[in-house]
Amino acid sequence: IQPDYYFVEAWCNRFEKSTEKGIFVAKIDRYNLGISMYGFAKLGIRPPQSTIDAWFKAMTDVLNTRRRYTPESFVEATSDSFWALGKLKIPLSQSFLNAYFQRFTSERKNLRPAHLTDVIWAYGRLLPKVTPEFTEHVAMWCAAFRREDFFMRNFFTHEQLAKMAWAFGRLQICMDEETLNCWYEAFEREQDEFTSTELSNILWMFGKVRLQPDSGFFRVWEEQFMKRNPTEWSCSTLANVVYAFGRLRKKPSPEFLAEWYARFSAAQSGTTPDVVLAKVKWSFDQLKISPRISFGNLEQGAKKDEQSQNVVVREVTSFGVQSPR
Repeated sequence: IQPDYYFVEAWCNRFEKSTEKGIFVAKIDRYNLGISMYGFAKLGIRPPQSTIDAWFKAMTDVLNTRRRYTPESFVEATSDSFWALGKLKIPLSQSFLNAYFQRFTSERKNLRPAHLTDVIWAYGRLLPKVTPEFTEHVAMWCAAFRREDFFMRNFFTHEQLAKMAWAFGRLQICMDEETLNCWYEAFEREQDEFTSTELSNILWMFGKVRLQPDSGFFRVWEEQFMKRNPTEWSCSTLANVVYAFGRLRKKPSPEFLAEWYARFSAAQSGTTPDVVLAKVKWSFDQLKISPRISFGNLEQGAKKDEQSQNVVVREVTSFGVQSPR
């Protein structure tokens, strides 16, 4: 049920007045704060900035209190919160993040894949400032991901693994070697479950951070590409695939290229967006391959795309950010 404007306005006003009086710190818990923002996101309603500021203050105060909570309440409340903030594209308050970092450290043994995925996905959507504290937090996130029981019990799903890869690509941060090896193992386990979009996003991540993938992973990825029904692929997902090859300066095999052309041709219906064609043209230029595609007058677009490739890539370690690569 979609509430009307007057109800939302009244709710927000009441919420803001309650936080001013400190009622929420004393009486409401993290779950209720989390579910309120989650409700806005499910309804597709971005609350006014004054309500967002009040929410961040209340949640930060609650996270900083010494009141005892069950691990489940922390996980559920913050998962709802991060998912909602990412969905609504609400920039993260630094004070909220600092409070969350501390709680994450103390609760990290209780975290589960769904929570870890919601958090890293939100970071990918919102791109918080990469401070030393944030990088240390991401290193702890990676340590939580590597916990052996997650992999022994097959907890991470194909969707969660794909979201994780996409987020690291968006953050322009390389996973450390130990985390990446664990991710490779999980990818191989879930290889038959990935959708074409997820496969595209995964390879896009390697290209975005210019990380040469393991040969075993790439063999499995290529096999899965070939297995997928050609109709599953869109021009955009196929452009991301060849973009990754271009960023990595990795020439695809003739067999793979023939399959890519066939799928790209099948995916084209009507006019292909210039931004997609520009990405494809830039990628083939990097690979020094003469494409069998008509690009039209896209030289200027290709130049702009080439300029956008100069990104700073960082590697997560237990000590923070290494030198740009």
